[in-house]
Amino acid sequence: MHGDLVRYASNRLLMQDQYTRHPEIDQEVIAAPVIVAGLPRSGTTHLVNLLAADSRFRSLPLWELLEPVPNPRERAPGKLGARSSRLDQALPDKARDCLGVTTLSADPRYLRCTGKWVGMRLAVPHLAAMHPDAGPHPRRDRA
Repeated sequence: MHGDLVRYASNRLLMQDQYTRHPEIDQEVIAAPVIVAGLPRSGTTHLVNLLAADSRFRSLPLWELLEPVPNPRERAPGKLGARSSRLDQALPDKARDCLGVTTLSADPRYLRCTGKWVGMRLAVPHLAAMHPDAGPHPRRDRA
């Protein structure tokens, strides 16, 4: 709970900073958004995944929902250098399959989300039966 509260406060500060530096955000128009809402266990997750599979939609991946604005103190994806490349090569296939990541140089927000999902699956193994493609999914959007 403490970690979530810190993340919410951090997100708020990062979003306010982003908005202060880029007031043109107000000019952005989202035409005809599709919002899925429903009762638990009513099929909303399947509907969201079905819509996300359609290339005409831009779905909101979980990792971006949890952390909408990148932390400027973290290195940008793909700029981690040779050390990260060596670590990527050493990443075992089993970890790649379990985590769904092929490189350690992915967006840190994506990696954190993936780690949370792996932890949740360890704590609640039956969760995968209810949400087999959860975690960083829908949505298969990767950093």
